[in-house]
Amino acid sequence: MPNTYTLRITGLTCRPHADGLSNVVTDVQWAYDATDGVFSTSMSGSTRLPEPDPAAFNPFEALTEATVLQWVADHTDPTVLPYYAAQMDDWLAAQHNPPVVNPPLPWSPTDAA
Repeated sequence: MPNTYTLRITGLTCRPHADGLSNVVTDVQWAYDATDGVFSTSMSGSTRLPEPDPAAFNPFEALTEATVLQWVADHTDPTVLPYYAAQMDDWLAAQHNPPVVNPPLPWSPTDAA
């Protein structure tokens, strides 16, 4: 099964007042989650938004998750999420075939009955 990825919004940073507007979102905090169906991992990031156009301003109370996810897609360097995905792919693969392990000490008692 191929790995699946989900981008989710974890927080918003706002300026309370700016140029006659209220609760102007300046930064979006997000997490990028990956799973292979057995193991899961996540990386986080933040996207700085440009100054809003007062004519197209979305009031904070009217924001939807879809709108904010689109802002992240529009204003995040396009190399970031693929880079994160590659890092998480490597981590997930390593969980199935760890490069190193810590076995129990050979002289320690085991729970085998």
